[in-house]
Amino acid sequence: MSSESIQQQKKKLRRQYRSIRQELPDEKRLQNDQAINHHVATVCRNSKYRTIAGYLAFDCEPEISQALSGLNSGEVEIYLPIIGAGGDDNPLGFRQWSPAPGNPDDENLEPNRFGINEPVIGKLCEISKLDAVLIPLVAWDRKGGRLGMGAGYYDRALFEVAHLASPLRIGVAYEAQRDDELPMNDFDIPLHGVITEKGLFTFGD
Repeated sequence: MSSESIQQQKKKLRRQYRSIRQELPDEKRLQNDQAINHHVATVCRNSKYRTIAGYLAFDCEPEISQALSGLNSGEVEIYLPIIGAGGDDNPLGFRQWSPAPGNPDDENLEPNRFGINEPVIGKLCEISKLDAVLIPLVAWDRKGGRLGMGAGYYDRALFEVAHLASPLRIGVAYEAQRDDELPMNDFDIPLHGVITEKGLFTFGD
């Protein structure tokens, strides 16, 4: 299958799964997010992660700020992605964020050009120094395939560490976003696991 054909399939699937995510009823979304926050906190604590990259929800992605706030402590550092911090070849960086419990919209956040909030102060962390990266996505499959928003920021950032055991690449999504098998390019970086409202799914080699 040609690269152009794969890209066309991805574009179609991206529209399909974004609509599914956006149309999730509010009550169901709240229930799912509560379960996902519980699973995120449990997985990170049980795995004893000390440096975790999370995200702030955008475009009806699962909201995990509650889990990130709870994990943030003297022993655990939370980082958020920021665009433009890693240079031309790797434009995604990670800046430390110390959220106040129940207050994800703090004064240290500003929207980037996509309207996604980013921390404007705090130290940067090299991706190789992270224990886990919690990655939002549009769709996922049981082989570890991930369909993102299309800009390729995470794939470029993760390319340099894709051969290493860490950071763990953990997608965060709803069960409704699962596809049987997503079309993948050679440059797409697979996930180690996905957390949904049903728990953690891991993928073998």
